[in-house]
Amino acid sequence: MRSRSWLLVGLLLLLVPVWTAAGQQRSRQDKPRLIRDDRITEPAEPEAVTPDPNEARRNIQVGDFYFKKGNLAAARERYREAIKYGPAIADGYEKLVETLRRLDDAEAAIETCRLFLKVNPNSDRAEQFRKKLEELEKGA
Repeated sequence: MRSRSWLLVGLLLLLVPVWTAAGQQRSRQDKPRLIRDDRITEPAEPEAVTPDPNEARRNIQVGDFYFKKGNLAAARERYREAIKYGPAIADGYEKLVETLRRLDDAEAAIETCRLFLKVNPNSDRAEQFRKKLEELEKGA
């Protein structure tokens, strides 16, 4: 009888770590998991970016690729990135305005022209953007 009780005690001692490990695994699975909520409830602040002309030109090239392929939405985003990294580079603004015109978003095209004139009032292409702005405002 005594040998049986020792046998049971020994068996229990061997099974206790197995039960606790199984319990830990189960408790890890039962813990609530963080679920990302990508919905934006408040407007995000604009991301501060250090101007980088090389990055701006690269984004213009990629935007040109998308523009030629007919993916105007992707081109628009790349031209916006180009403006963010190269606020003094007129090509990014010009290409964004043309893309927005093709997307029938005259208001955004007007705002882009105004932004260029605000950021680069003394640019050698400022007069060109003023004329483009007048055309867009007449058509809108």
